[in-house]
Amino acid sequence: MSETADTPKPKPRPAGGGKKKVVRRKKPPEAPKTPLSIRVAAYSKSAIGQVKEVFGGISSPDGPTRRMAWIFILSIAGIIAVLVAGFALSVHRKIEVSRRAAALQAEAKKVDVLADLLDKKKTDGHEIKPSVDLGFFVAELKLPTGMADSPGSVRLAEVSLSAVCDSEATRKHIDTNIIQARSAILGAFTGLSRDDLSSREGKRKLKKKIIAKLNNWLESGEVEDLFYSGLLMN
Repeated sequence: MSETADTPKPKPRPAGGGKKKVVRRKKPPEAPKTPLSIRVAAYSKSAIGQVKEVFGGISSPDGPTRRMAWIFILSIAGIIAVLVAGFALSVHRKIEVSRRAAALQAEAKKVDVLADLLDKKKTDGHEIKPSVDLGFFVAELKLPTGMADSPGSVRLAEVSLSAVCDSEATRKHIDTNIIQARSAILGAFTGLSRDDLSSREGKRKLKKKIIAKLNNWLESGEVEDLFYSGLLMN
């Protein structure tokens, strides 16, 4: 057999250079979107139908269906009650914060008036005694006689004090040892009532008690007077 007969013949190339033709498929047209109003109406209709179905389960002769309906209704009522209580508490807190802010502004005005008065006395040639700020004290107020205590209620008073000293040395000593000075007068705020801080006589007695405790604590010098620079009660 000859060599020419054994050699395979080359296959004929297809027309177009042998490249396959890529056919791109067209995307199917998108379905038109349902208008929002129609979707909302459909959801509302579905929700109303479910609610009617739940309330209808109350009168169902099937026991488990009635129980599930009552559980669902009570759960919804509990969630609404919690939301309403939270909203009421938030409003109450905002009102309380506004009230305290107004009270603080009023006290700040009083302090400004007192400062202006002291400046006027100083310019008029009057002697100004040195004073020291003792800070504020928080006291728990006792209930009035015959009044029942309500659960969770707390009656507090915030009192800010300034002491008038006989000399600059006494003022510096109190200011340097302010923690010890405050500790010496903490007992004066025990057992106070609202009347003790709201009446003129109660304030006078408390001031006298605090001055006595400060002077007992001092080794030298003297506190001559005491001013209420701020007073808040809830």
